[in-house]
Amino acid sequence: MKRKIFLETEIQNKEFLEIEDKKIQHRIKKVYKLKPGDTIFFVGNDLYEGIYVLIDPSTWKFKRVECYKRSLLPPREVNLFLSFIRKNNFELILEKASELGVKRVIPLITERSSWSTTEVSKRWEKILHSSLEVSEWGYLPEIGTPIKVKDLPQNCFILEKDGEVLDVKNIKDPINIVVGPEGGFSDKEKKIFEEKDCKIISLGKITLKTETAIFVILSLLNFPLK
Repeated sequence: MKRKIFLETEIQNKEFLEIEDKKIQHRIKKVYKLKPGDTIFFVGNDLYEGIYVLIDPSTWKFKRVECYKRSLLPPREVNLFLSFIRKNNFELILEKASELGVKRVIPLITERSSWSTTEVSKRWEKILHSSLEVSEWGYLPEIGTPIKVKDLPQNCFILEKDGEVLDVKNIKDPINIVVGPEGGFSDKEKKIFEEKDCKIISLGKITLKTETAIFVILSLLNFPLK
């Protein structure tokens, strides 16, 4: 795997980079063990990716060798409305969903959420953006402001065990996938789904953990078998 780090800065016009972030310095020194003359890939928030060579370890200074604009985009526009499930699982889904090509994640406040917030965490943004170190996507995944069930758009797809099998070939963009909390949706929330013409979907008879089911659905949508 390439040595690659996402930077919260533009790199298109930067022939030289000096890394000031202590955590990134630690990765370069302790994880990648770079020495003068070694190269590394940096990805900027302008979606340019560059190959840089370490020229001065004392100031963490790098010189650009090559730079290019990323252009790879997912084939489908998928938005994930993710309920506040256990924090570790919530953050795992953020990471893997962005790797699998989700366009945006909107946290969902439900009646049975074990925790919730109305604020967008900087940590969530960092998790989404750091996925670009693994994927080759040419876009920045977005994290939306948390909303309540009543604020969902029309015609969402609600992921439930007893729903219809998802027909990935015959649905149109944008595709809005809704994932509920561990305790499921309340009767009041299910009534809202009916009013909004939402469709209950599943992956068939197989029973999967929430996070696994999301990864499968995103894979089917963005990487269909031919």
